[in-house]
Amino acid sequence: MNKEEFKVAYKEVMKNLSLWETTTDCEYDKEDKKVKYFISKEQAVAYNQVMELLQKLNWEVLFTDHKELIRDDSKSIREPLFGGDIGEAVKIRPCEEKYGGKTYFGILIGDVAMNIRHSIKDGIVTASFGGYNPGIFIPELNKIIYGYESWWGKIESEEELDKLITDEVIESQWYVKLLKSFNKENGI
Repeated sequence: MNKEEFKVAYKEVMKNLSLWETTTDCEYDKEDKKVKYFISKEQAVAYNQVMELLQKLNWEVLFTDHKELIRDDSKSIREPLFGGDIGEAVKIRPCEEKYGGKTYFGILIGDVAMNIRHSIKDGIVTASFGGYNPGIFIPELNKIIYGYESWWGKIESEEELDKLITDEVIESQWYVKLLKSFNKENGI
């Protein structure tokens, strides 16, 4: 879709916005215990125009007006913010039930970018990595599990290799205790 086609389609969609200001019929469905809304034929046509426009755009951003793209100095993997070194041995207990509360041996990959941010200002598109979280490779699973999906900690000594991350260990963490006391105080 070129710029002119987009402008025409956009104007058509905007022209039909007033259709949504009209009252929509509804009825209560006793079986589903939900309210069902009905739209007019004109509203259905307007809805289909919006969907068609979005499909044609394919969620693409038109960069033709922007002459410069800057990628900032951020890295996709960086040194862990909360301590540890890349390649360090860690113990990790994934939160998902399918892992059965098992503690695994893992290797800290580092803080891995979870997304790429973009901003456009004065015709310049800037891209940067963001939303970092520790990535941990678990050889036994051949999988990377992120810090926000697990309980994990550094292995300080060889003796620690056999120490599991148990429910008691999790419950003893200061931030877990704080959260539980906050929830209790607020009736949650």
